[in-house]
Amino acid sequence: MTWSDPQYLWLLLLIPLLGIALWGWNRYNLKKRSHYFSDKVFRALVRPVWKTGNRIRLGAQGLGLFLLIIALAGPQVGTEIREVQREGVNLMIALDLSRSMLAEDVGPNRLEKGKFELYHLLSQLSGDRVGLITFTSQAIVQTPLTQDYSTMRMYLDMVDVDLMPVHGTDFRAPLGVAEEAFREVGERDTEAAKVLLIVSDGEDHGPGFDAELEALREMGVYIYTVGIGTEDGTHIPVFDDESGDAMDVFRDRDGNVVTTYLEPESLQKMADETGGGYIEITRTSHSMDDFINKMNRHERASFISEEQADYTNRYQFVGGLALALLFLSFIIPSYKSEDS
Repeated sequence: MTWSDPQYLWLLLLIPLLGIALWGWNRYNLKKRSHYFSDKVFRALVRPVWKTGNRIRLGAQGLGLFLLIIALAGPQVGTEIREVQREGVNLMIALDLSRSMLAEDVGPNRLEKGKFELYHLLSQLSGDRVGLITFTSQAIVQTPLTQDYSTMRMYLDMVDVDLMPVHGTDFRAPLGVAEEAFREVGERDTEAAKVLLIVSDGEDHGPGFDAELEALREMGVYIYTVGIGTEDGTHIPVFDDESGDAMDVFRDRDGNVVTTYLEPESLQKMADETGGGYIEITRTSHSMDDFINKMNRHERASFISEEQADYTNRYQFVGGLALALLFLSFIIPSYKSEDS
């Protein structure tokens, strides 16, 4: 059994508190009455109290209040199996984790801004399958294609430049890993569009990616790219491992300060040659809504129907019994009849 609103269970603490308050009130009234009447005189002045009825009434009120709180908490027992039809596209996201993504020309930095926009993207998805690739000159599949968006958010929370063993960007790595990922689902979901979203500042230190790009184009993969940064460029901060504060800027082997720029050429090439699109996230332009609109125009397919097991709400029976007990407590008499 589980609960839909378990916070209401805290109200159960009120029942013993009310019991203690009622006991104290009765003690106070008895003590106050003893100043004016003896027990013999009081019994002669008032109708005889029906002690059994009072006990039944208090028990019904206590149990009714208990069940009413249980009903408010929403008891859910058993499961109800239902089929859900999912429709969408296959979307792989490739996120650049090279050191240049720590540049702060787009606040708070390029990587965090990219992650923020991906959170927004996930909030807009419905039925699409999405996977995550992180890359520098190497690429790793963090999550395969899935409809579990909460898992995607968890992995996005964890990704950082320190996650990758090497730095420096080579677009051959994410393109090759994305090709393998799409081939794994290609035979089962031939109708669903395949979309690759690359989030990067565009700096590419590899020898070229024409072969990998051609392979994806032949598979019918649409590549959309998101360029993060500014073409004016900025330095890359270096942080202290203990305090987390910026203590210097990144320098090359000769000690010269490295300046990183948004380089859109490679990103635009990947998008143009596969029928996708290029988006920039800069200081003034920072929305991925255009990508979401374009992705929704691609062919969507019905994925395998999923059976979802939902708990069945049982508050109706418990709430009805609680109201019946409370109603009963109000009609039970407190005094004996004159004939008894």
